[in-house]
Amino acid sequence: MNIIRNILSHAVRNPLKTAVKFYENEVVTDINYQQLMGSINCYANTYVRSGIKKGDLVLVFMKHHKDLYGAFFGAIAIGAIPAFMPCPSEKQDHMKYWQSHKQLFDLIQPKCIVSQNDTLLEMRNQGLFSSSLISIDINKDISKNNSDSLEIIDSDIAFLQHSSGTTGLKKGVMLSHKAVIAQIESYKQALNIGDNEVFASWLPVYHDMGLISCTVMPLVLGLTVCVIDPFEWVSKPWSLFEVIQSNKANFCWLPNFAFKHLVRTVKLSKKSFDLSSMKAFINCSEPCKKETFDEFYLEFEKFGVRREHLQVCYAMAETVFAVSQTNLLHPAKCICVNRKQLELTKQVSIDAAGGDILSVGRVIDGLDVVVFDDEFHPLDENFVGQIAIRGDFIFDGYYKRDNLTQERFYEGWYLTRDNGFFRDGELYVIGRADDLMIIHGRNYYAHEVELHLTKVSGVRPGRAVAFAIYNKISESEEAYVIAEVDEGLEQSQDLKKQIKQVVFDEMGLDLFHVGLREVNWLVKTTSGKISRSDNKEKFILEV
Repeated sequence: MNIIRNILSHAVRNPLKTAVKFYENEVVTDINYQQLMGSINCYANTYVRSGIKKGDLVLVFMKHHKDLYGAFFGAIAIGAIPAFMPCPSEKQDHMKYWQSHKQLFDLIQPKCIVSQNDTLLEMRNQGLFSSSLISIDINKDISKNNSDSLEIIDSDIAFLQHSSGTTGLKKGVMLSHKAVIAQIESYKQALNIGDNEVFASWLPVYHDMGLISCTVMPLVLGLTVCVIDPFEWVSKPWSLFEVIQSNKANFCWLPNFAFKHLVRTVKLSKKSFDLSSMKAFINCSEPCKKETFDEFYLEFEKFGVRREHLQVCYAMAETVFAVSQTNLLHPAKCICVNRKQLELTKQVSIDAAGGDILSVGRVIDGLDVVVFDDEFHPLDENFVGQIAIRGDFIFDGYYKRDNLTQERFYEGWYLTRDNGFFRDGELYVIGRADDLMIIHGRNYYAHEVELHLTKVSGVRPGRAVAFAIYNKISESEEAYVIAEVDEGLEQSQDLKKQIKQVVFDEMGLDLFHVGLREVNWLVKTTSGKISRSDNKEKFILEV
């Protein structure tokens, strides 16, 4: 199995079919499969001439640019191991960002950095380049002559997918050709993907959702993907709907916050769209919320969105991508559970007045999933425990992090650190163990606290974080909330009281501290999510 041979077969059979429709600064570039293979060939030959060999690590720090496909797949073609890496945003501390990557470089020892000149210069100024590290500037170092024959070299590891994070040591998930292709074939069946589907995406390629579902998968299957700049999407969210309408797109993957962002902002554009070509908007990568689907449906039903278009996928880089998927023929299943009963007994009790939990669907072919208790005994349906996975497309470990790899496996099962349960054959995920706060003996999930804060007027939507800090006096962890608020409300005692009351009323949790901050105080990960660990550290340093 080889990813490049799959792409090459499409270039031979259907050379003029559009592989990527690339949107950049109001310019649309159609890249057909013949041109895609030409770009792969150019980069592959450049790597070979630069001394890159099979097994060498190639890091691609590339902003939104049509050459990112050639750079990535060209490295795979010669048996090198590429990884997409994010460039720092304007809002990030560039010095802190690059210093964290210097630690990463010292560990993983990359052979080559591929980027634009400004990023390469910044990296050099921050001391990231050793004498043996090769740099390739995509604007001047790439040979445009692709007439040289391309010798596709087989290798075990196809590429790395690095974990998100603004600081700290990222984990490089090693994915083999065999695992990637097996995942894609299985997920294709779960979604009933045809030969002429069109995908629409604004997702960055340095995380698994954008990399697999909207880059590797469509190209391995010989489909078309329409791609817009992630930064453009944030400022102009309706551009995604414009792309869907103009290309009659069928599939789109989104994290939960993106659904909410579209609901909040598209109405402001006062534009109308035809979204009737869509087969699925798939909610992925975060706790997926029923109320988010309800808001999306009510707002965009007039554009042709139906309930069954709103689906859920449970996915992670360690399984290449999808673990489970809801049935596209029906709306995603939702159950109401007694939250207090769940916390106290770890057993599911249906309660019409309880909290909604969306199913993430049935496990796709090729994987086995079990729910373990704390002593690694498998649990029956309707009992909550840690989700563990094994199967045909489990990753080959974390790159040069053997100890960390061993920590995450138990007798062949990958331990996700996600808590969940099975019911009627479908999987439900209730939160990450890492996000669990144990306050005075009771369990609370940080993401649920943050969800309730979206109901508080004055708190910026999606701009709050909850975490726990140990208190020596009470000898227990205490719950803290930091929220970005509208201008002028940073000192509002009434707003603090309101936040405390809402969380207590909804969850029975008495917040120990509420902090109100100006806009852009909170630290985000490279995937755009609020980083609890980084914000907790930032808060502790302040006090």
